[in-house]
Amino acid sequence: MLNGYGLFGIFVVIVAILMLISVISDQADARWFASNGVSVRGEIVDVRAKWTNTMVPVGNGAMAPNSHRRYVATVRFTTTDGHVVTSETKPSGRRPGSPGDSVQVSYDPGDPSHLRLLR
Repeated sequence: MLNGYGLFGIFVVIVAILMLISVISDQADARWFASNGVSVRGEIVDVRAKWTNTMVPVGNGAMAPNSHRRYVATVRFTTTDGHVVTSETKPSGRRPGSPGDSVQVSYDPGDPSHLRLLR
């Protein structure tokens, strides 16, 4: 039978695995855009914060709420064949800029709404 510490250990392992999957997925996405994406200049037209609420362990099997702010940017750019696209970025912990800022965008030529901001 599991006690509070055993459950806490299982929870920590699950969180670590989910974080690792997230990092690997982000790296694969970055590699894909580096190899296949088309790079153009774009403009940030909106930035909004999204809050993600999670529960985190605080000891003795107790959990407490924790909020994380993630930013989503709406970006407008013109594809190499002249189509104007307005699309949102994936949520990021880093603020991507402010409305009106010029940014370098890499987009999927098969689906230009799938984009990534280049740093």
